[in-house]
Amino acid sequence: MSKKRWLTFTAFLILAITPIVFNIVVNNGRSSSTTSDLKVIGKGHSKDYKEYYIKAYDPNEQTQSMAFKIDIDDLNAWNLIEVNRNYIAVYDKTGQNKWLLKEVEHFQE
Repeated sequence: MSKKRWLTFTAFLILAITPIVFNIVVNNGRSSSTTSDLKVIGKGHSKDYKEYYIKAYDPNEQTQSMAFKIDIDDLNAWNLIEVNRNYIAVYDKTGQNKWLLKEVEHFQE
């Protein structure tokens, strides 16, 4: 193999492997995104009002006793979410981090 081909191959290999290694290191190799129905059973915030969350469960696969916490970065979204309403939501979890709401839309019953 010529020197030029070897350099091209090596550069391509490095560019292909870098994102994979980055994901493994940063996310500990685990990330998850979920889209589901959610029944919101509670809302809350931290004492300093800097963190907002909802307690919810997927009524198609879980019971109310299996409700879990989803953090919300957007105060406006948190304000619009109502308890005892159903929503279609997208939420992510990376590594050992908490669930984080990405998108939410009211589900017309």
